[in-house]
Amino acid sequence: MRSAEGTGGRISFEGLSDIQVSLPTGDARRIEEDAEALMRYWASPRGGFVLADYPERDIGVRNGSAKRVMYRAFSRLSKEIYGEPLPSLPETPQA
Repeated sequence: MRSAEGTGGRISFEGLSDIQVSLPTGDARRIEEDAEALMRYWASPRGGFVLADYPERDIGVRNGSAKRVMYRAFSRLSKEIYGEPLPSLPETPQA
């Protein structure tokens, strides 16, 4: 049984793709798999999952691309489960 089936609409869990194993590697497949597992287990149409964030320097992410991959994965899954994607990310200025 998914946790969201028993708790959906009553409590929510906050999280993001693994900050020690996945995000620092920048491996898009691993980051997307984390997002998928979290949303499949915790999210339901009645609620249950809130996407969290940490500053990149605190989790060893060297550039924003890994977090953008994560955000797009959660946005896609949000649309699938909740009916709406996450708000669009602002474009990052080119240095």
